[in-house]
Amino acid sequence: MTSDTATHTADSLPLSSLADKLRSIISPSYRPWIVHPASYIPDRPKVLTLWCLGPGLDNYAVSPSIECLQIQALLRFNAIDFDTKYTNNTHASPNGKLPFLATPSGHVVLLDKIVDYLKDNNLWTLTSTCSSDTLALVSMVQAHLMPILTLGLWVERQNYPSTTQDRVLQTFPYPLSSFMGLMYRKLAYEQLERRSNSIIDSEQMYARATKALNCLLEYLGDSEYFGGQIPDELDAIAFACIHLILNAATNCSELRSLLTLGKKSARADYSKLIDYSQRIWDTYFSNQPAHQ
Repeated sequence: MTSDTATHTADSLPLSSLADKLRSIISPSYRPWIVHPASYIPDRPKVLTLWCLGPGLDNYAVSPSIECLQIQALLRFNAIDFDTKYTNNTHASPNGKLPFLATPSGHVVLLDKIVDYLKDNNLWTLTSTCSSDTLALVSMVQAHLMPILTLGLWVERQNYPSTTQDRVLQTFPYPLSSFMGLMYRKLAYEQLERRSNSIIDSEQMYARATKALNCLLEYLGDSEYFGGQIPDELDAIAFACIHLILNAATNCSELRSLLTLGKKSARADYSKLIDYSQRIWDTYFSNQPAHQ
């Protein structure tokens, strides 16, 4: 698990910075004369509560965010009892980023500290150490598969209205949903431009994503999970990316074809990765109730 400051996709970028920009535009010299206490303070959770971007895809209890789905998977891999709270308002987070974990003791655990929290509180039941190959594959997924989802869901114009706007921004009232969508897209552009030295080369990005999938396919082999008989941290992030490519990107033909073309093209047959993703879904997610 790496720092959340390095791998956030556009859907988890802080809204607080946008609000600060708006205030500076409206009144550069604005300073509050009186600071009132919060009018609403939520009750302390009775069980671990994961705050995620949402609601989930097609009203199911999974998040359309890679990082959020990754943590949901890790918690379920460890058979941890937890609740999920969905929000599109990242002001709910102390650092303006989702996900975060709220504990019954009143503490808040940010993304890059969640695994440490689980281990320190004897909630971690998976393999405690990762091999160098596993760590390298985790880094490769973060470098090549996560950006391709940002490109496909936020930047590519043909996908954004029918996929991202309807599924991720649906809880914002109009016209705020349109405004927030434009701001998120701008931040996604900036993030990808920083990664690619000012030029977004989608063809190169798709080629790198294909290479990453080939490496995952080879490493998985005939095993049930990347961790062997039980899933590990690599399984969590690999599942999150593969699941979202197959399900969040239903209208993104080029993005989804990374996995679904298979034998119809010169690309590798990714049916093992598709079956792998479905196996994790059936084992750890299929019995979860729809989000109300």
